[in-house]
Amino acid sequence: MALGFALIATLAPLAAASPVVIASWTPQEPLAGDPVTFDGSSSYDDGSWGGGWIVGWRWEFGDGSEATGSQVTHVYENPGAYQFHLNVTNNIGREDGVYNWITVHPRPPPTALISYEHPTGFRIPIPANWDVSEDEEFEGTVFELVVSERSPGPFGVLTSILVETDRDPTVRETTAYLDEQFDFAIEEFRRNSPNLVVLEGPTHLRVANHSAMSFTIGYSGEAIVQTLVVVVSDPHDRYWLLILTTSESELGVYSLMFDDMIAGFEITVAPPTFNSALMAVSVGGVLAAVVGVMAVALLASRSRKARAAARLVTSSSATTRLCAACGTPASSANDLFCMRCGQPFAARSCVVCSTPATSGTDQFCIRCGTPFPGSPAPSSPVPATPIAPPSPQELGPGTEGLVPP
Repeated sequence: MALGFALIATLAPLAAASPVVIASWTPQEPLAGDPVTFDGSSSYDDGSWGGGWIVGWRWEFGDGSEATGSQVTHVYENPGAYQFHLNVTNNIGREDGVYNWITVHPRPPPTALISYEHPTGFRIPIPANWDVSEDEEFEGTVFELVVSERSPGPFGVLTSILVETDRDPTVRETTAYLDEQFDFAIEEFRRNSPNLVVLEGPTHLRVANHSAMSFTIGYSGEAIVQTLVVVVSDPHDRYWLLILTTSESELGVYSLMFDDMIAGFEITVAPPTFNSALMAVSVGGVLAAVVGVMAVALLASRSRKARAAARLVTSSSATTRLCAACGTPASSANDLFCMRCGQPFAARSCVVCSTPATSGTDQFCIRCGTPFPGSPAPSSPVPATPIAPPSPQELGPGTEGLVPP
């Protein structure tokens, strides 16, 4: 009897160990009416009770609906917090399950669009009640149109649309040309944002009877996503860039609005007669503009003072930062490491309240909203006076993940 008891006591703890349940879902915080993909394919069997693999997945979504399969899609029609359950079964009939909570946010009402026309020669429908700014300059690039929500959404991201256009005699209405611009732009932008991921595209379109391309990108570990459309015209020797920046969870709503804006986009300027001055435009203008628009929209959405950033406010007195180790200047305000020796650039601090920047891309202080100057790094590090970071309560909702540790 003692031996039998000892054997049972040894094996009993393994009874709960055979199937290992792993459930994930995306988007993490959907809007009501949006499809949510649930994935249990990472679940496995550890073989402790003679099993070897998972053969069944049963989902209960917390709203009365159920489904089976390793990967399923479900739509929550109403906002709220739901506790869903995944139960898995292995090849010898053993089962285990796991519970998780998912928060479903209310779906914002459809956005009404009104017609807008810019003197440079394009017309586009824009959201009726959003902030509108024209011909804003940021680091040498003029953005003909900046349209943004009046306050950040429920996920802390200020949704915005930027439009930039310029002449470029190198543009070609070919698939190869657009694909080349896409490859170069993604490669270039990843230098400063290595967490960039391409979520969709490139997709080739016809916009305003000319060649166009669209793609959507995201950033690992961040809620921000961007959809960018590039329109090119051989007769006009011109390109137009339109970019939507929003949160991952709101993309489903605003991508429909953005699609309507793209569908209504018109070129109103007449093709120019040949002008030799056009040939002075530098090759690669579209590439530079793509990277610039992506950067500006990303900075605007990351900034704590989102409205000010969306208006592309920048300090003209900023000077180049220098590497403290070798003296090499930063090639841009976004550089985190010296291109020559690899040493990190000294962190910038607010000139008003001394709060440090949370990253090399921050344009505004998270505590008081003052623009960061691009002052040179000191030749030798000087210990800074410790300052307690502001709390999320001080900064307001949607800023919790951006408070420095």
